[in-house]
Amino acid sequence: MMSLSVMFWFIQDFHEEHALQAFRRRDKGDTGYINAKDFEEIMCKLKSYLLTPFVKENLVTVSYPQLCTVESSLSLVTLIPTKE
Repeated sequence: MMSLSVMFWFIQDFHEEHALQAFRRRDKGDTGYINAKDFEEIMCKLKSYLLTPFVKENLVTVSYPQLCTVESSLSLVTLIPTKE
């Protein structure tokens, strides 16, 4: 059996690994940076349901740590229980 907190940890870890792999695929020169279009594509694949039009319109060139920060923040939003 798995507890809820372990499940949340596992899901977050999976998303972080997925983000790392997506970032590495787009960092062609191994510079540690990707362009805004690549960032938008990654975020749309990982967290499209959380992105507002404003966020999509205001993406900038980001480093992998910045991508992790945004992705982790969005992961926390998805972990907040909501009443249905």
